[in-house]
Parts: sequence; C-alpha cells; structure tokens
Amino acid sequence: MDGNKPRLTLLNNWEATGMDFDETKLSKIFGNAKQLGVDLFLLDDGWFANKYPRNDDKAGLGDWQENKKKLPHGIGYLVKEAEEAPPITKKKILRRLKLFQGMVKAK
Repeated sequence: MDGNKPRLTLLNNWEATGMDFDETKLSKIFGNAKQLGVDLFLLDDGWFANKYPRNDDKAGLGDWQENKKKLPHGIGYLVKEAEEAPPITKKKILRRLKLFQGMVKAK
C-alpha cells in the first residue's frame, strides 16, 4: 500500500469474544461485519491447543492445532462461513445502535 488509497477494514474477534468463542459465535460476527463493510477478519488468541487448551492467558501457547472443542470443523470451515455469511439487515443495525445509545446515556 502506498498510503494514498483507502485502507482495508479489519475486525479482530478479540474485542467481541476474547478467548470465549466457538464456531457459532464467530459465524454470527461474520454477518454483522459484512454488513458494516469489514474487509478482513482476524481470528485472535484462543483458537489453538487441545491437550492444554488456551482458554485464558495463564495457559501456554499449545500445539498450534485448532482447538477441537471451539472449532470442531477447523479453520477452513470458518473461511467458508465468512464467505457465505448473510449480511444483517438495516433494521437490525438501527435497533442495535439504539440499544447502544441507551447504554451510553445510562452511564
């Protein structure tokens, strides 16, 4: 990139899930991200290790294999889900924005 073109938008699952995710949660995020115009998805910490799963920051880095409990169908399945994810509707976005706005005002 030369810095003069629009940059791609990245969504990192860490902000939404931390290490607490599975295929279902991630698949739901894909549809929302697609509607918002996200270009790339980063699967962050917690996707690997079976013998000593990395479910918190006290675990080691593991075996670098997909965690079978979180991702029983593997990362390839997530790629397919992301590519086929239906975007959420404008109505759902507006409803979520109103909920968020209410939460901000309550603080």
